[in-house]
Amino acid sequence: MYPTHWSRLPSDSTLKLNAGVSFLESYHCLDTGGVVCNHGGGWIVGFSYYEVGGDALLAELCAIQMSLDFCHKDYY
Repeated sequence: MYPTHWSRLPSDSTLKLNAGVSFLESYHCLDTGGVVCNHGGGWIVGFSYYEVGGDALLAELCAIQMSLDFCHKDYY
C-alpha cells in the first residue's frame, strides 16, 4: 500500500545521499564528492575523488558508483 501523505523524515533504515560532480574539459580533469546522511539528517560519511582524464559521463558514473559503495557499507 502506498502512503497517503508525504513524510519529511524517512524510516530509520533509510540513508540520504547528496553528490556532485565537475569536469574541466580544457584540463581533462574530473572531480566528484558527496555526503551520506541518516534518516534524521545527521552526517555519516563524506567522500571525494579526483582523476586526470575521462569525460563528463565518467564523472557522473564515478559519483554514482562511489555513492552506492558508501551507502552499501554499514556506517550506521
